[in-house]
Amino acid sequence: MKPTEDRPSEEPFRLGPDAVALLSETFPETTLPDGRPARLIVTTLGTDVYLTGDTFTVDGYWDEPDNASKFRKASQEEAWKTLRILCTRPDLSALLCELPSPPDESSPCAACLATGWIHFEGVRAEIICFVCSGLGWSQEPTLPPW
Repeated sequence: MKPTEDRPSEEPFRLGPDAVALLSETFPETTLPDGRPARLIVTTLGTDVYLTGDTFTVDGYWDEPDNASKFRKASQEEAWKTLRILCTRPDLSALLCELPSPPDESSPCAACLATGWIHFEGVRAEIICFVCSGLGWSQEPTLPPW
């Protein structure tokens, strides 16, 4: 896969054509309640993430519990987190090139020690870093959250 250009945070996150093809080959097609074709990519305790065209769509149930069919475009941070989760699968590791490269003025994320993951000592569990959204770097100086 060829890396895609870094994206400004104001614009919607769009996947490159190679990433869309890889995800389309990997996940079966389904239909959202509004009739749009989609692929269920990640399901978590918090929400479900679908691939719709070249963007991620989030089930907005947790945003608006009274509206179970509320779907919205994923934020850039949600898209980055989704990609980091997907990249834990060896067959999808090529998706790492969809994440933005750290700019020169960035610094390693102190919260996750630049790994993109928060590890829990003594427990075999980890979560996506909530400070850097799984990137491992930040444009703002970061301090560990503890």
